[in-house]
Amino acid sequence: MRVWVAALICIAALDVFVPVVVAQDEHPQEQKPSRPQETFFSGNVVSFDSEKVIVTRRTLTLSWVTKTFLLSSDTKIEGTLKPKVRVTVKFEKTEDGDRAIHIIVR
Repeated sequence: MRVWVAALICIAALDVFVPVVVAQDEHPQEQKPSRPQETFFSGNVVSFDSEKVIVTRRTLTLSWVTKTFLLSSDTKIEGTLKPKVRVTVKFEKTEDGDRAIHIIVR
């Protein structure tokens, strides 16, 4: 008799939890609208002019990575750009190349 009661309790418990799990799977995940991917790059300034800034850094494998960032009138620059200064560049990828959004001179 106790075995039957225990079996009925288990079956009743499963009936309560199974519909909840199935109900969660029936609703598809809503996708967030895509926006331009913004990323960061830190390194030392190699050169710059009014249209672009070139920044380089050394990776863990001791190889050099160099990136060129386009400057626009919307680019915010904190500090004074000079060769060999350390900077962090927030940028977005565009069809024309990587466009600097914000440059912080360290």
